[in-house]
Amino acid sequence: MSEEPFESGQRLVDEYHRAVSTNHSMHVVHRDWHANNPDPRDQLPTRRDSEWGMDIEFGQRFLQMHHEMLNAADDEPREWMNHVSLRSWFSSQRHDWPVKWDPRTPIPDILSYTPDASTYPDEIRRPIEAEARNRRISVEALLRRNTNNPRFDLPSWFSNEGVSAGQPGEPYTGARRLADFKNLNQLGSCLVWPHNAWHGRIGGAMGSTWTAIADPIFYFGVHWHVDEVFLAYLDIQQQREDASIPGADSHVSHALPTAELPTGAALTPRESEQRLNDIVISTALSTPFETELPQR
Repeated sequence: MSEEPFESGQRLVDEYHRAVSTNHSMHVVHRDWHANNPDPRDQLPTRRDSEWGMDIEFGQRFLQMHHEMLNAADDEPREWMNHVSLRSWFSSQRHDWPVKWDPRTPIPDILSYTPDASTYPDEIRRPIEAEARNRRISVEALLRRNTNNPRFDLPSWFSNEGVSAGQPGEPYTGARRLADFKNLNQLGSCLVWPHNAWHGRIGGAMGSTWTAIADPIFYFGVHWHVDEVFLAYLDIQQQREDASIPGADSHVSHALPTAELPTGAALTPRESEQRLNDIVISTALSTPFETELPQR
């Protein structure tokens, strides 16, 4: 039984960051990871290609790193994080885990966010303050969400059920259901774009890799849903492996890819516009905060 009900996601996320940041800052780790592992926006195709992204290592890295931040069990091997995940820390502190948020509904009050620049280390806080001065706005205005009702949902091609007949698939690969993605590289390289759009739509702190993890919706909204896709795909891989064992009793219906995917066709005008939007949003998320303009 939990000693304390889940009342404030922001407060508990702040506590978690302090608890695991004895030798490093989680804010700096997240910022630097994205700086060193940029989205593959320069590699986005202009024609549908069912194999696009398979060799882009960013995809697997993106999914694994954020899984280690949010959900990794203590005994899982790690590639990026040298501390416990948020879920593991919650368990150790006997905190309730919140009810899953439906992103088509307003963000609940327990996941509200009040901007507080003091939670950031100096090497992030000072550029934030300089950026706010350059824009002639307050730090609070810079970090405040654009909306608490983003009305967003991941596209159906990231689900086991997939898109309905007659509906378009994933624009870059043509994937129509989760099982159509060829590997984790491809999955992560496609999933990052709606993930970015979600960050951008919420805005404020979520609008930059420098500041995003201070907002509790980073963990309890966007990356909860992203990690569910990652874990569902790992289950598909396991089902396929089990099915390859003679005599294995495995239910693999959801692990079967679509028989044939369209490939080679040019992106439609709408998809081409979305491609440009993906590039713009990705660039905005990863753009460093400006340092203060010199006095003249």
